[in-house]
Amino acid sequence: MNVRRIWIAMFCLLICTVGLADTLKLKDGTVLEGKIQEAGDKYWIKLTNGETRIVSKADVAQRIVGDAKPSAPAAPVKPGAAAPPPSPVASGAVAGTSGGFASVKMKADRVDAPIQGVQLWESFIKKSPSAGDLVAAKGELEKWEQLKKDNAEKINGKWVGGVERKRIVKQAKGMVKDGIKQIEDGQSTAGFKKFEEAIKLYPQSYEANFHLGLYYLKKSTIGRAGNLEHLDKAIKTLENAAKIAPKSSSAFSNLAIGYSFKNRHREAIIVAYKAAKMHESEGTVTNLIAAIGSAPRGTREQAWAKPIVEDAVLMTERHKVGNGGGWYYVNPAETDEIPGSDNPAGTVWSGSGFFVTDDGYLITNHHVATGEPKSPIKPEIGFRVRMDDGTEKAAELIAVDDVADIAIMKIVPDKPTVPLKLADYAPDQGAQILVLGYPATGDDEHTLEISDGSVKSIHEGDEHEIWMNLNTTHGNSGGPIVDAENNMVAILTAGRESFNMTIVLGVSTSQIKTFLGKIGDKAPKIQWAAKKPDMEKFDAVKLTAAAKVSTVCVIAVRNAE
Repeated sequence: MNVRRIWIAMFCLLICTVGLADTLKLKDGTVLEGKIQEAGDKYWIKLTNGETRIVSKADVAQRIVGDAKPSAPAAPVKPGAAAPPPSPVASGAVAGTSGGFASVKMKADRVDAPIQGVQLWESFIKKSPSAGDLVAAKGELEKWEQLKKDNAEKINGKWVGGVERKRIVKQAKGMVKDGIKQIEDGQSTAGFKKFEEAIKLYPQSYEANFHLGLYYLKKSTIGRAGNLEHLDKAIKTLENAAKIAPKSSSAFSNLAIGYSFKNRHREAIIVAYKAAKMHESEGTVTNLIAAIGSAPRGTREQAWAKPIVEDAVLMTERHKVGNGGGWYYVNPAETDEIPGSDNPAGTVWSGSGFFVTDDGYLITNHHVATGEPKSPIKPEIGFRVRMDDGTEKAAELIAVDDVADIAIMKIVPDKPTVPLKLADYAPDQGAQILVLGYPATGDDEHTLEISDGSVKSIHEGDEHEIWMNLNTTHGNSGGPIVDAENNMVAILTAGRESFNMTIVLGVSTSQIKTFLGKIGDKAPKIQWAAKKPDMEKFDAVKLTAAAKVSTVCVIAVRNAE
């Protein structure tokens, strides 16, 4: 009898609990009933049918506490049956922690890359949370750091890292390679299916999205009127490729073709110009000229287009590209920075930089900070800086120059950083120089690489005042170029192909000085070095040892939403 009373009491309690559910009335008329928990500027609600929803407070018209009706009565529990399992804890809710902790945890649980989770918890810990929150946050940070160490990535909704992720990425690349060969051999349908299979296996595959988009783009031109369905698919897939690899000149250049065919002329000109600025070649310049030529005269003469048209004229002279040359399907360039197994998951792009003060100020390129020269700051992008000893720190973007390719960032170091001195003079033509940086090498983590060369020429007043003979690749941008005295004489910035010759371009220290003068109090206190009458003998080994502790890898990360 006592047992029966206990079960009746439990049954009544269940009914009462459901009956006290809350209600959210949304501005669009939707009514949600269930258990509600606040999480920053959002509500987390467990509905009476067991489903969960996250709703922005801005979308809520009214919250009613305890008035919601159950969608159905709870099923009675038979005597002797096992007690029902407890309801799952709300996402983000941890016993003994605050709503602020829960809000961060919910955001972290939705990220696509561990590096985003690390950034979130590092930021939360910096705000000096309560003791309970701090302990729990450190535990979460440890979990995300381990996922980052494993280079894990969310693939088809599941975290995959280590050897398994490498296997998936390698298999997807193999499928794309097979698909390309099949298309070249005339088996276009089989090749097309290989691209689709690769995307199904690894949706983040740049190669699969790029080649599938290019396939659709070519198919869209078949027939007198073309094929609009294929064109729409080409644009969508190439846009995805460009999102995966925002520094891929080839994706943007081909995308310009699709936009132009859809009469989206402004977008076509903008992305074609972006591609040509990333990698100036016959193909990208041809497509830029075609995008401009295909646009209505009124579009070409608008204020935003005039500087692009003027720059395009100079590009055509350098590459001997004439007007009316048609379109050019651009294959991936060696200088394109493509995320994949050789990049940490979550990295949007990466570059190099160097410390200029002992309290963590560093200089890099504008395009390392924003993805492309002279583009606006992207609030959705955050930064991490990895130093020579492997330590990583979150970095704050302080300022970018709209004239020269320069940006300043700052970290909060655990110990004084080792700055480089900046040369208060221009290097001599023919002088030996050394560039340091973190280019893509095929490793999971970029490693410091050096290259020595010489100053080719000096061009005062040019966008890039220092021209050099050097061997570099993408990822080196923003790295320091030092002379025999280990004084920084230029920032490695870009490369230009002209008449089968690659010229490496750099921003001079006089351009840096001009920029620092413009930003006033934001400018760090930099050490300047005067030129000595007798320079040290150039010693690459000695210079590498001295300068590498000042050189850093700058990693751009998409912030968690």
